[in-house]
Amino acid sequence: MRKHTDLIFKKIIFCGSVVPHKFKFENYLGRYEEPLLNEVGTRDIWPAIAEAVTFGYGSTGTYGFRRVPVRDRWHNGAAHGDFLKKHFCQRYWAPFLRNGEISEGSEEAERPPWWLWAVSTFKIRYVIVIAAVAFVWHNFMA
Repeated sequence: MRKHTDLIFKKIIFCGSVVPHKFKFENYLGRYEEPLLNEVGTRDIWPAIAEAVTFGYGSTGTYGFRRVPVRDRWHNGAAHGDFLKKHFCQRYWAPFLRNGEISEGSEEAERPPWWLWAVSTFKIRYVIVIAAVAFVWHNFMA
């Protein structure tokens, strides 16, 4: 959206999304049709890990956007690759792309595994940066 300002999007589906939660959709009003659909897999660990170990990525594919203009659709037990399977696309994406119909996912999102919550809460990227600075300081400044 940022790079191709001349494009207008009719239907947008996120799956396994690493778009940051703070993404400013309001900066692109009129360039997409609402709702934006976000497929959230409660066992999709990769967005949460991407956010925890890097800068600039988010975990919206694991935890959802939880705000407008995005409609989070929860899939309990779904992992990263499950969204690209034929039966999933036929059941969920085809109706949405064809006529905007949104088939329901799981009613409530199940909690992620405890260890994924811990990784998400304790951002590993900061530990890596601190360790790198300490290493450089110890080896080159001492």
